[in-house]
Amino acid sequence: MQNKREDWIRRLYDLTQTALKPYTDPNHGFYVGLVGSAADTVAIARYWSDEGYVVVWRGNGHPEDPLDFLVRLTSKGINYVENLQQKPSVVPALLASQGRSHPMVSNMSRAEPEQVDIAIITIIDEEHDAIRPFLEDLSLAKEKNGQPNLYSWEYGIIKSPRYELPYTVALAFAGGAGNISGTLVTLKTISRWQPKYVILLGVAGGLPINELNLGDIVISSLIHGYEYGKIEEKFTPRTDQTFRTNAPLYRNAITFARRTTVWKEHINISPPKRGIDPKVLKGPIASGDKVIDNAGSEFFQAVITQWPKLQAVEMEGAGAAAAVESAQEEGISVQFLMVRGISDMPPSEPATKRRRSSQTKQRDAWKKYASATAASFLVHYIKGAWPVQPRNPS
Repeated sequence: MQNKREDWIRRLYDLTQTALKPYTDPNHGFYVGLVGSAADTVAIARYWSDEGYVVVWRGNGHPEDPLDFLVRLTSKGINYVENLQQKPSVVPALLASQGRSHPMVSNMSRAEPEQVDIAIITIIDEEHDAIRPFLEDLSLAKEKNGQPNLYSWEYGIIKSPRYELPYTVALAFAGGAGNISGTLVTLKTISRWQPKYVILLGVAGGLPINELNLGDIVISSLIHGYEYGKIEEKFTPRTDQTFRTNAPLYRNAITFARRTTVWKEHINISPPKRGIDPKVLKGPIASGDKVIDNAGSEFFQAVITQWPKLQAVEMEGAGAAAAVESAQEEGISVQFLMVRGISDMPPSEPATKRRRSSQTKQRDAWKKYASATAASFLVHYIKGAWPVQPRNPS
């Protein structure tokens, strides 16, 4: 055991002298990582190795305290604690240097995976911001084989109590709305990360059937691309661009929502008004490149006439689903699901200037909360009922 401890300490020394030099802070010494968010939380220098997390821990949590312990962390807890004050000669001077402020945060965690279990795609800022706090060990992806980080890709994990290994996750941010954007971000994300599953996560406009309310979640069974159609005297959508989501993912999501409400306890944003109790509904979703502020318009009434059971309308699902379908045709094993929080409820009445303005205000007021409900549901579904176990990275 003594030899293993010394090996771990030597590995820590080697890392500080080689791979981690670019992360040196000349003003405050060398630090990687931060535990907690308050100013007096315990600061750590953390490294990823094939043995697990190797941590240098400050004694009582103050940034100006000396480095006291070397700790090996695994999925089963702390394996041992080594008192570094008894072996000061093995601690690199760079690591032991004293800081005058809280240590810098770095994205040095686990190695970037070649492939992941799940790719989560977000479109707008609120959707991206909602899911990030739920992902552990989140790190920014680097350039790979000459390809830049096109969609602000990050990679991390979601731990499930059902399995020893975590789910590996890639997170993408498209940054632009519409089905072309949905297609491109999905194609590039599949190419870069080789996920088994792609989840389009975000917000949608709700259609008032089945007691759908603001903040509710819709799990899509079918996605109808409504833009394709024929115009004679009126517009008639055609059904050629309809996509099915993955049936096992869809069924397990619905049954998970019926079994538990644990995801509601972890929504980290308060709703715009009191008395909101979000629920999960299933059903088809319409997808097109128009912001629908008035479901009663002649154009969109033709869409509802074609698909009267629509639950919601959004702008990227058909494009993302088409990208997944294209990948499948190339022999790539990847499946698709869409999870949408309801951020607005377009009225089915003749539009007025005031109503259009109020509709935009409603959407802006609710999209943070709707994004948060969808994100919390998705992560807890992955933790508690995802139908496939994590890949073994080996």
